[in-house]
Amino acid sequence: MGRFLQRAGLAVGLIGLVLQACITIPASMEAGRSFLGSVVFLFSFFTILTNIGAVLVHTSLLSPSGYAWFPAFAGSRLRAGVAAAIGLVFIVYATVLARLWQPQGLFLLCDILLH
Repeated sequence: MGRFLQRAGLAVGLIGLVLQACITIPASMEAGRSFLGSVVFLFSFFTILTNIGAVLVHTSLLSPSGYAWFPAFAGSRLRAGVAAAIGLVFIVYATVLARLWQPQGLFLLCDILLH
């Protein structure tokens, strides 16, 4: 069951991050930002950074050679830190931010996957 959850977490995280990048960068460029400005805009969100951390933790735990891919992310302290950060993302989003906008379409899917 553990390997299944690690793979599922990795898949959900990667899909959410890639999809978010694919829709946020063009939308940001349409709003007048440059490509580099749009990339910086995407990476300015704590949600994105935290989900990248979660993907790296899942990747490190799936290593067949015992945490060889990203050894720092396999450590218990860093895993606990990423878990606390993603928990904070959920709490702040659920209690404060969810009421501020109503995403539609692919933005809604990304919203569900990343929060």
